Amino acid sequence: MSFLYPWVFWFSSLIAIPIIIHLFYFRRYKVVLFSNNAMLDNVIKQSKSQQRIRNLIILFLRILFILSLVFAFAQPFIAKNESSDTNFEKVWALYIDNSFSMSQEGEKMSLLDESKSKAIAMLQSLPPTTRYLICYHGMNISASRFYTSEEAQQKINEIKPSSVVLTWNDVFDIFERAKTSLSLSSSFEYAFFTDGQKYAVDYKKWEKRNVKLMLFLAKGASLSNLSIDSIWVEQPNHVMGKNEKITANIHNFGKDDLNNIPVQLFINDTLKSVASLNIKSERSENVVFNFTNLRAGWISGKIEISDFPVVFDNKYYFTYPVYKKINVAVLGKENIEHFKAFFDADSSIQASYFLNDNFAFNSINLYQVVVVNQLKAISSGMWNSLKTFVSKGGTVLIIPNNDWDIAAINPFLKDLGCVYAKSDTIKLDMQIPSMEQDFFSEMFTKKEERAKMPWARNTFIPEAYSSRFDVLLQFENKKNAAIRIFKDKGQWYVLGFSLNPKNSSFLSHPLFVAMIHRIIQLAVPNSSLYYTISQNTTIHIPTDSAVSEKGLQFFNPKTKQSFIPIQQNLFSECIISLKEAQIEDGFYDVISDNTRLAGVALNYNRKESEMNFYNEDELIQLLNEKGIKTTIISTSNTDEIKATVQYQKKGLVLWKWFVLGALFFLLTEMAVIRFWKV
Repeated sequence: MSFLYPWVFWFSSLIAIPIIIHLFYFRRYKVVLFSNNAMLDNVIKQSKSQQRIRNLIILFLRILFILSLVFAFAQPFIAKNESSDTNFEKVWALYIDNSFSMSQEGEKMSLLDESKSKAIAMLQSLPPTTRYLICYHGMNISASRFYTSEEAQQKINEIKPSSVVLTWNDVFDIFERAKTSLSLSSSFEYAFFTDGQKYAVDYKKWEKRNVKLMLFLAKGASLSNLSIDSIWVEQPNHVMGKNEKITANIHNFGKDDLNNIPVQLFINDTLKSVASLNIKSERSENVVFNFTNLRAGWISGKIEISDFPVVFDNKYYFTYPVYKKINVAVLGKENIEHFKAFFDADSSIQASYFLNDNFAFNSINLYQVVVVNQLKAISSGMWNSLKTFVSKGGTVLIIPNNDWDIAAINPFLKDLGCVYAKSDTIKLDMQIPSMEQDFFSEMFTKKEERAKMPWARNTFIPEAYSSRFDVLLQFENKKNAAIRIFKDKGQWYVLGFSLNPKNSSFLSHPLFVAMIHRIIQLAVPNSSLYYTISQNTTIHIPTDSAVSEKGLQFFNPKTKQSFIPIQQNLFSECIISLKEAQIEDGFYDVISDNTRLAGVALNYNRKESEMNFYNEDELIQLLNEKGIKTTIISTSNTDEIKATVQYQKKGLVLWKWFVLGALFFLLTEMAVIRFWKV
C-alpha cells in the first residue's frame, strides 16, 4: 500500500484526545440520589471489570475513527503495477476538440459539452497542485503557459465550437513547442477529448513517441452530408453588362443517391437563379450558373443548398469587383490596326488611341493600362506622368521604336532599374524561360515542347537590375526579350523588340494576343473570390500609406459586428492575418476611416464535411504503432471517470473504504453508549 499524502499521518497524534478523555472522564464517579433504600432493588449490579471493558471499547472505537479519517485523507492506494506513479503532481497536456463535428448531439448534450464535462471531472480527480497545458481549435494564445486546476476548469468552460482545423499532428507539435519554450525537462502526459474524426487523425505524419495518452472518445455518428466544396468563375475580369459564368462543385458524402436537390444562387441578397442537382453517392457534381453583372462596384454572392443535420458547409460566399470598362490608352499609330482588331473584339475593354502629342496626361488616371506603342521619342513630361500613373497602381507597356537613341531613353529607364543594350541584327527566336511564374498561370492548357515561337531582329536587350522583376521572354541566346518590373503599386512591361513586321513576327503570333490579354488582366487589382477561415490565411488589401497606418477594420453587415485583425503594411498593400478564434463565415467590408476599401468573403474549411470516425480499436492500433501507450475512457458518467482516472494513475484507490470504516466506528460507538447501560 502507498499513500499520496503521507504527511497527513502527522494528524494521527489526534488519538491523544480520546485517550485523555478516557483517563480523566471515565474515572469520575457519579452520585445518585434516591429517597429510600427500596430503589436499590432496581439497580442493575455490574462488576468493576464490565465497566472497564465498556470504557476500553469506546476508547478503541474513537481511536479507530480518528485513524480511519487520517488514512482517508492520506489517499492510500495499491499500485496498479510497479511503474505506477506515486508522485502525481505533474504536467498534463489537455486537447479539447471543439471542431464543428463535436457539435453533434450525444446522449444528453452535444459532444463538445460532454467532453468539457469529462475534462472537468478528470481535473477534479487529480491533485490541486497539478499543472496543465491546454490546446483547442482557434485559441488566441499559445499553449506555452501553465494553468492551475481552477484556471483550467474555467478555461474549458469557455471553449466554444470553432471553424479552425487542427489535426492530431498539429496538436502534438503545439505541445512539443510548449515543452521547449517552458524548458520542461520531463515529459508530460496527454489527455485528448475528441470524436476521432478521420481527417484529423493524420497518423501517417506522427513520429514515434514514448508517451502516455488518456483518450476520452466522444462517440460521433457517421452522417450523410452534402457539401459545397468550391466555386470558380470563368472570366478573371468582371465588367458591367457582361455575362458571368460561375461553377460550384458539390460533393455527396452519403451512401444514397440524391435527386432534385435545389441549389440557389444569391447576388447581393437577391435570389438570382435556382438549379436542380442529381448526384450519386460518394460523388461530386458541378452546377453552373449564368447571370449578368448589372451594376459596377463590389458584388456579394452566395450559393446555398439545404442539408441537415450538418449545415456549416451548406453555403459558399464569394465577392468580386465589377468595373464599367477596362480602359486602355494606346499612344502611337504604328501597327494600330492590330491593336484595334484585338481590343474592339473584347466588349470588356474600352480602348482609346492617341498620337503622343494629343494625349492629355492630366486624364491618365482614367485608364488602367497605357501602351507606349513605338513612339519616336519620349519627353520628360510624358515620362513623369507615366511614373506617377504606375506609382498609383497603373500598368505601362513599352514597345521600342527601331529608331530610338538608347542614350536618350536609358536615363528614363534607369528610374525603373532597367537599361537597354543594343544587340546585333541577327534574327533570333524567342522562348519562355519559365512557365511556372504567375504571369503564365492558366494561360496555356498544355505545354508544347516543339511549338513555333516568334522571332525578332534589330533588338534592344532590356537588362533589369531592379529588386523585383520577372523575365517573361528570352531570345535563344539567353538575352532578355521581355521583362516585367514591379514598381510601387503598379507594373512596367518592357519589350526588347519593335512590332514592325519586318523586324518581328510577334504581331502575327498567338502569343501576342495571349500576352496582351494577360497584361490587361493583371492590370485590374487582384481580388480573390473567397478565403478559407484558417489561422494561416492571409488577405492582401491594396492601400496607400496614409490609410494603412490607421489600421483596417473588418465589418460584417449581417451581424453588424466588427473587429480589427492582425495586419502588417508592406509596400503598397496591407497584409491581414486571420488568427481570431471565432470568425463567422460570410461577407465582410474592409473599412478605413469609414471608407469601404474592398469586400471579402470568408468560408469555413471543408475538411470536416466527411463525417467519418475511427472506433476505439482502430485508434488504439494506430496509436500503439507509434509507441503511444493509450488508455481509452468512453464513459460519460463523471463519477466513473474520476474513479477510472484515479485507478489508471494510482491503482486501487482505498480512501473511500476508510471513510466507510470511520462512519462504521462512529455508529458503533454511538450504539455502545446508547444501548450498553452501566
